[in-house]
Amino acid sequence: MLDALFKELRCDTSARLLVAPSGRITNLNKRAEELFGYSHDELIDQSINLLIPQRFHSHDALRNAFNSDPIERRLADGRNFYGLRKDGAELLIDIGLIPAITESGTFTVVVIREIGEAADETARNS
Repeated sequence: MLDALFKELRCDTSARLLVAPSGRITNLNKRAEELFGYSHDELIDQSINLLIPQRFHSHDALRNAFNSDPIERRLADGRNFYGLRKDGAELLIDIGLIPAITESGTFTVVVIREIGEAADETARNS
């Protein structure tokens, strides 16, 4: 069911990841491959932490909170959000979360739009 839904989203211009309750990536679209510099096969079954700078790896509690109260939301609390490309470059991103509740648990469709590359250390610490 989720794979069929995700195939429909593969042509979207936003990067999209399907993330299991465990935090593992189970599917992604072509734009996510392009944005982060990984192939589809490189990201499948990897932790979402692979795409997040190390200093933000404490987001596991936020993922657990989302899974216990799965409502669609945009992450915009005044903080900047960053992604991490395969080449180590950081990019400033906008993130939306959409729950996909199944018998196997609450999966999350993560919608990512690139805002820009992180300019410097000052910007990354904001």
